[in-house]
Amino acid sequence: MLFAGNMIQFSNVFLGCAMAINKISNKNLTDYVSEVDRLLQEFDKKHPAKSTSQQKEIANARRIYRLRDDAMATDETSILWDKF
Repeated sequence: MLFAGNMIQFSNVFLGCAMAINKISNKNLTDYVSEVDRLLQEFDKKHPAKSTSQQKEIANARRIYRLRDDAMATDETSILWDKF
């Protein structure tokens, strides 16, 4: 039983260290903005109007998010099962 108690103590210490490291690394990751992200943000500021293909992509992404997040959502664009 002494061995099991030591393993539990060790695992608790290890878990505490891992959580502390994760907290530190997550803070650093949220503060970082890559050069590509900055370039895209600048481009979006200079060109606020969206092209037709961008509007379609945005609509498609919103549809996917809605179907994923809302379990009762229906897909209005689906005609596959309409005739059954």
